[in-house]
This record gives sequence, C-alpha cells and structure tokens, in this order.
Amino acid sequence: MTDSSENSEIVQQSKQLEEFKVDLNYNKEMGQIVIWMPVGEHDMRIITSSEDGKLDCVFVQMHPSPEKAQETYEKFATADDVRTMFTLTGIGKKCK
Repeated sequence: MTDSSENSEIVQQSKQLEEFKVDLNYNKEMGQIVIWMPVGEHDMRIITSSEDGKLDCVFVQMHPSPEKAQETYEKFATADDVRTMFTLTGIGKKCK
C-alpha cells in the first residue's frame, strides 16, 4: 500500500493463523489485506517474498475504506477461514 499523503499514517495489524500470516494495513482512506505463507510449503502463486525470505505473499486485496478492510480482516478468525476462501474462489492456486 502506498502512502500518497505525508499526514496519512499507515496502521498495521497482524495475526498468525497456523501456516497463514494475515496482515491488515490501512490509513484513513483505504485498507489492504495481505496473506503470507512459509516459503516452499504451498502450491500458490507468489506475489512477492518477505525481506527476510521466509514468507511468500500469496494474496493481496485492496479495500476502498479502512472499515471494509477491518471487516474482512475480522472474518479471517481461523486458518480454516483462509483455506475456505482459497478453496471457494480458486484465488492464488497455480494452474496444473
């Protein structure tokens, strides 16, 4: 998420749900959900890797408001919630 305003502080929250790390990043204008998985332990398309090389970003979703992003973040309460989202949508899976 880019910060186009010098006065718009980016707030970050994270939670670990088994193999998934779910991040919420937001400012007063928009929000972003990012899901990470350990390198080499998944069959998902990789968007980017963490700076330390331990995690792959496998999902990013932008939201038009911080409230919408917070709602989505709260819906990911368990690792099964994340797995269900990937299963139902097919997002991120490599085509075979």
